[in-house]
Amino acid sequence: MRKLQRPPAKKAKTSKKEPLAEGLQSNIPTDFRGRLWRKMTDIQIVEFARKVMREKKITGKQELYDSDSGLYSILRRRKLLDKVRFEEKQVKRKSWACMRDEELVEYTRTIMEEKGIKTKFEFRKAYPGLHKILKKRKLVEVVNFEEKQRSWKCMGDEELIEFAQKIMEEGAISGNGELEKADPRLHYVLKNRGLIGKIGFEEKQRSWIGMSDEELVEFTRNVMEEKVISGRKELEKADSGLYGVLRRRILLDEVGFEEKHRKKRSWENMNDDEIVEFARNLIGEKDITGRHELEKVDPGLYKVLWKRGLLGNVGFEEKQGKKRPWSKMSDEKIIEFAMKLIREKEISGRGELNKTDSGLYRVLIKRELLDWVFARADQQRDDLARDAVIDALEEFCSEE
Repeated sequence: MRKLQRPPAKKAKTSKKEPLAEGLQSNIPTDFRGRLWRKMTDIQIVEFARKVMREKKITGKQELYDSDSGLYSILRRRKLLDKVRFEEKQVKRKSWACMRDEELVEYTRTIMEEKGIKTKFEFRKAYPGLHKILKKRKLVEVVNFEEKQRSWKCMGDEELIEFAQKIMEEGAISGNGELEKADPRLHYVLKNRGLIGKIGFEEKQRSWIGMSDEELVEFTRNVMEEKVISGRKELEKADSGLYGVLRRRILLDEVGFEEKHRKKRSWENMNDDEIVEFARNLIGEKDITGRHELEKVDPGLYKVLWKRGLLGNVGFEEKQGKKRPWSKMSDEKIIEFAMKLIREKEISGRGELNKTDSGLYRVLIKRELLDWVFARADQQRDDLARDAVIDALEEFCSEE
């Protein structure tokens, strides 16, 4: 019989190379080596976080998140935030289940007195959790909010009109729209009962049904003269109701707007030279200097130029930046380039670097160089500050 042969042993996996070049590994400062999170234990991360907090005088979680979101996310994922020992006092969760009904009501009234809360709506907005517990235990009415529950079903039409007029006097409300904004529920009930016209608003209700087309056009022209309106868009913003009636009756063209409506352009019938000439004239009229501005001013023209590949023939004043060969640059050169940009633009945080140069920011993240760049930048700032202090001390000592 054949002897069974053992299968060949699997080759050991080779460890991946570090993203930084070997020359840079030796130059990494000791305090930055802690930013290699995968190789750090929980104790090392906590110690590093405490050191950062001491240097930057951070006392709370929000300050740490704003200062170093990467470190904060690592602490949160490893559940180490509570071990960092923040100075701020963490608010303990209130255990509503352990409180009796009397204690819960008394606690609610105390909060309302301290915060100046009077109505149920304000309390529900400020403390939704506590309001939910009160509602479950049926204690909302026991708290005695100032507002009274209005029962529209029990009120007749005359009582409802009188109630609405009283609210209008107290709130200095004069129009239908103002009443709807101030008390939408009351306005809804009045509208359903057909009592809006009986309240006595100061503004006159316009009846479009009783107006002929000529009267409507004349009325529109008077409104445009009073409010100095010259275009359709302005009329729609100033009086959307009137604009809607004109549009439904097909009377917008008879009003006589001053603005000239641009005719639809037939790009298919225009050759490349005509489109380029048209685009250059528009750029000269609107003082457009870049592609982005042209896309905002005339997106239709921009789309046609892009489809036909004519954007480069228009002749923008701005210089199109060349693509930077990140793949041909070593880690050290990219770091030097980033440090130079940070010094020139006086960038202090990662968010500012992302806004200033998003391409460089993405490359730094891919190569895992972002922490290294800002660690070196912080070190340079500290060195400059130390040198300034030393120079000041030398001047002071020389004067004595």
